[in-house]
Amino acid sequence: MASASASVRTYLKMSVEQDPGFTKATHESCPKLLNVTLFNSKGLHSTQDFDFGDVLPDAFRKHLDHFEVHAYWPLGNTVREKGVYKHGGARATLDVGTGEKVPRYEMTMRGKDLVQLYNLYEAIRAGTTRPVKSFEGAQSGKSRTELEREIAELRQRLLDQKCDVMEQAEQLAVIRTICHRVASIQAIGARTQLQRRKNEMRDGIRCVTEIAKETRDRLADAGITTIVPPEYRSDLVAGVEVATGIPSQK
Repeated sequence: MASASASVRTYLKMSVEQDPGFTKATHESCPKLLNVTLFNSKGLHSTQDFDFGDVLPDAFRKHLDHFEVHAYWPLGNTVREKGVYKHGGARATLDVGTGEKVPRYEMTMRGKDLVQLYNLYEAIRAGTTRPVKSFEGAQSGKSRTELEREIAELRQRLLDQKCDVMEQAEQLAVIRTICHRVASIQAIGARTQLQRRKNEMRDGIRCVTEIAKETRDRLADAGITTIVPPEYRSDLVAGVEVATGIPSQK
């Protein structure tokens, strides 16, 4: 099996600064815990003084946040499936990189149990475990270009639909205006027709009245004073006035 390189970094919580064994940093030295030099990293204190197989002192264990392992080994004749591996609370991501311009496996591990991390590391190196998420399967989903194209198509479709809605709204407004105009024209026509009929009735009654007057005058000249009994004369005149709106001429 090709040679490998693995480094373990131990991350401690900031509560370590309250530990009796903690020594604050000075202008000449870094902070320490039990004389182990600590470095500030990612808002935590860290050290690389411990490796696989080491027993972590209690002063470090009670302030432990997590371990982080970085491992590298040449591709050689060993083929390992790239992806995400898990074992207990340990997690590892295996991929291929080009350290020092030579293709190699690069693995980053993280967990809170150094034994679990070591067992997972050994299982991956030995090829006795498979990833829970493989980087080598058929790729699913869509590329950024495809997604951007679909978004542009959706935007254009929405814009087209908006234009259609606006066009339909304008057509409805035109139809509504036409309906109002037709209704107005019909109302005007109905009023005009009613007025015309009323005028025709007035003209007809006026003509009948004139004929009646002319007939009365002729009858008077002939010595006949009336053809309408006196008791009906007032009713006849009133009816003519109501129908024509024209007062009788006495």
